Amino acid sequence: MNEKFFSLDQEKQERIINAALKEFGQKGFQKASTNEIVKEAGISKGLLFHYFNNKKGLYLFLFDYAVDRLVERIFSNENQLMEDVFERFLQITIQKLHLFKKHPDLLDFLMTAMDDETIQYDLKNREMLEQAYQRVFAGIDYSRFKSGIDIEKALKVIFWTFQGFGEEEQENLKQLGIQHYDINRVKTRMEDYIQLLRQLFYE
Repeated sequence: MNEKFFSLDQEKQERIINAALKEFGQKGFQKASTNEIVKEAGISKGLLFHYFNNKKGLYLFLFDYAVDRLVERIFSNENQLMEDVFERFLQITIQKLHLFKKHPDLLDFLMTAMDDETIQYDLKNREMLEQAYQRVFAGIDYSRFKSGIDIEKALKVIFWTFQGFGEEEQENLKQLGIQHYDINRVKTRMEDYIQLLRQLFYE
């Protein structure tokens, strides 16, 4: 992807990546400032452009990196994804939170990038992200749903519930800080929601 950049020590890589994710995620491609990125990362602007040539090069690298990390985290054990839709979405939520502990602004960046008309046609990994969304629903055991229920609408409700919960936990992670955030409590917090959803949609 970028051999020169990945020759840096891990700590410096993550500082640069997280600073760029934050700035681009908050402001989009056009309004983001490389001055703010280097300030946040604690490096010189010359060093940043030594590895990425220009602002667009950094942005495209960052998008590919973010998509790869997200897909890798969720689907690295794809054969082990649960057939039960609630257990599967809980698995995915927890995997995303593990990723956010390392890159707290990654999801915000991806959402901003997908909606940014000034840059999205340059995003070669855009289809990969869209395909990953489809893979989330592959292999689910739909026989457990109540007879006559609109499964497509039910899945949307379930997806939105977990998505909203994940976004809430992402904000909690940012506020508490990486050192004080305990992912293990997420499953406990979600149990009441999962039980309610099971009663609504399952036989």
